[in-house]
Amino acid sequence: MSRLAWQAVRRRHGDIIDQARGLAASEIGLRRPVWTGDRQVVSLQAIALLPGAGENVSNQPLGDGDTAWEVRGLWGRSLGRGQFVDLQIAHRWRGGRDLDEIRFDVSWGWAPAGRWQVIAQSYSVWSAEPARPGRPEFEQHKLQLSVGRAVGAAEYHAGIAITPAGRNALDERAVFLSVWRRF
Repeated sequence: MSRLAWQAVRRRHGDIIDQARGLAASEIGLRRPVWTGDRQVVSLQAIALLPGAGENVSNQPLGDGDTAWEVRGLWGRSLGRGQFVDLQIAHRWRGGRDLDEIRFDVSWGWAPAGRWQVIAQSYSVWSAEPARPGRPEFEQHKLQLSVGRAVGAAEYHAGIAITPAGRNALDERAVFLSVWRRF
C-alpha cells in the first residue's frame, strides 16, 4: 500500500504565517488480513512515513519532521445496506526529536446508490512520550466528512475537515479533494 498527498497549506497564528505547497508526508507499507469472519476482517499494517514539504508533524512548523514508522491494527465490519464501520489503533515511532504518537481512527461509510459513497471519519492522535524542549505533549481530534463518486477505476471524494478539540496542536479547517485508485 502507498499514499501520496499533495497539499497547499497555510497556517496562521496571530501575525505569523506558515505555508507550504508540495508533497506532504507520504506512506509506503504492507497490510495483511489476520482474521476474516462473517462480514468482518481484522488486519495488521506496517508503514514507513517519508517526510515532505507540507504537514509532517501535527504540532510543528510545516515541513518539520523526520522519517517515522507505524504499526496499526484494523477492524472492519459490513453493517449491511451499503454501510460499514472501521476502527484502527496505531503506534507511530517518530524519528528525530519528535514525540512518538498513539492514534485512534473511526470511520463510518454508506453507499446510498450505485457509484456514490458518503464517509464520516474521526481521527485522534496523542503524544506517547513526555514533553521535550521544543516538543510539547499534544492531542488532536479531527472530524472529516466526504462524498465520493466512482468514475471508471478511480473514485473522487470532496469533503471538509475540522478540529473540534486539541491541545498544543493545529486547529484545522479544511476543504479537500482526493482521488482513490484501487489495485
